[in-house]
Amino acid sequence: INYYGFVRVFWYLSQVQQATGDENLDTLAEALTLIERWNYHFLLKQLASESPDVLMTAIAADIHTALIIQVIKALGNEFIPVLRNSLLRDELAVRLRVVHLLAQLGTEEAWEPLSVAAHATETEIKKTARAALDQMKTAPPAPLRVTTLGRFTLHRGEHEIHDSAWGNRKALILFKFLLLSPGHLTHREIIIDRLWPDVDPDAARRYLNQAVFVLRSVLEPYLPARYPSRYLFTEGATYRLRLPEGSYVEDLDFADRIALAKEAGWRGKLDKANLFYLQAMKLYQGEYLPEDQYVDWCMKRREELQEMAISALEEISQYQFDSGEIRLAAETAERLLAMDAFNQRGYVFLMQSLLALGRQDGVLRTYQHYLERYCKEFEVPPSPEIQEIYRLAKEQR
Repeated sequence: INYYGFVRVFWYLSQVQQATGDENLDTLAEALTLIERWNYHFLLKQLASESPDVLMTAIAADIHTALIIQVIKALGNEFIPVLRNSLLRDELAVRLRVVHLLAQLGTEEAWEPLSVAAHATETEIKKTARAALDQMKTAPPAPLRVTTLGRFTLHRGEHEIHDSAWGNRKALILFKFLLLSPGHLTHREIIIDRLWPDVDPDAARRYLNQAVFVLRSVLEPYLPARYPSRYLFTEGATYRLRLPEGSYVEDLDFADRIALAKEAGWRGKLDKANLFYLQAMKLYQGEYLPEDQYVDWCMKRREELQEMAISALEEISQYQFDSGEIRLAAETAERLLAMDAFNQRGYVFLMQSLLALGRQDGVLRTYQHYLERYCKEFEVPPSPEIQEIYRLAKEQR
């Protein structure tokens, strides 16, 4: 027996009955019974997407409610507009069920219709919606994913927050500043001193209040008025940015991997140290927040991270050379010198690698660059180590 076909037929018959004003729900009940018996949840999800009004009829009649709740949860935000429209129906019982369904979904998109329901004239709906909102505000929000090396991007869950969403650049700068120490309290005066040091104190406090308001609305645009942010906390004159579990900040991850590499190196586990250094440098795709090139507090963090990256490249190139990965050692040394043209160890690594590869002409060119850049800039003679590599290259040429 083709129960799959029967379900489709019964569902479409229910759709016709609904369109013609036939209030008999036996056909719809039979379709849902077959779906539940044969575990055709995937089919109900498809049918509900095609004709959501039929599913709402089942909700209104309280038919197979547990099954419908499962399907609505699977549909998620896709079904929110249908539930929102159902809040306009006349039947109180239907609207109450819809409020319960929205509460069980608990997604970002559920906040707005629940906020509307919280201002309904019926006490029961208002009370249920407000209880749902109070429960949702205690639930952790979606994790944040922030890239900061080479470019700035921000995702809240799967949703990317584009630059155009900020509107107020002050709010974006405030977010980046608080991101330096997530989870820690930062006093209002410190924020003002770092972000608006040359602005009149009263104006600076207005800037901060505006930035806080915009930041909260950007991170949680769905949040009803007067509901506290679940990302940005205000405690007296202090502010704290909370990163929910599962959040990710690129430069913090980079710094953590550098720390793990150093610890492994101290323990003599050079293979493990090199692995962590490589992972860190895979993350380092450019300077920290390059769009904020001349912001003072950014410059300090940028320099710290760049020093870590330079040190990592030195360790990687040395490890690769010692391990016989000469070509890789040369490529790493070139990346090191591209980042820091005055890094003497970088010249050593590159010249010794080129010499080992039999590329004497490359050694001589690198030596000339070293003289023109490093020695001329610092007014010093070539180091003995570099002179020795140069001498060997000339002999082997």
